[in-house]
Amino acid sequence: MTDTARPRALVLADDFSERHVLRGPALDRLARSAQVTVLPEAADEETVLAELRRSTALFALGWAVSSPRLDRECLADAPGLRYIGAGQDGRWRFVDVPAALSRGVVCSDASGAMGPVVAEFGS
Repeated sequence: MTDTARPRALVLADDFSERHVLRGPALDRLARSAQVTVLPEAADEETVLAELRRSTALFALGWAVSSPRLDRECLADAPGLRYIGAGQDGRWRFVDVPAALSRGVVCSDASGAMGPVVAEFGS
């Protein structure tokens, strides 16, 4: 498979996620399946949108929701986008989920994954 045929994954990551989540096995595993572009949450909107237009998947890590709002118009400019994954609370405030779903874009999140652990710790 040539690089042009591989899926393209755009990762928007806050500083913490860049330092602690995108190290070693996690990023290596993703890079085996896709061409990966990592942008910091401080990336300007034009850069994010340009990468999004070429991407198959978007992963928003940490509080990287300062990215542009992914509304119906923005999603229409990214015809190859098939997946949006987020891992923070308030994750869908930057995505028009009904618009994404109507385009066949799968939306998922992992925000509740640590809920039981945090709840047990606080007891």
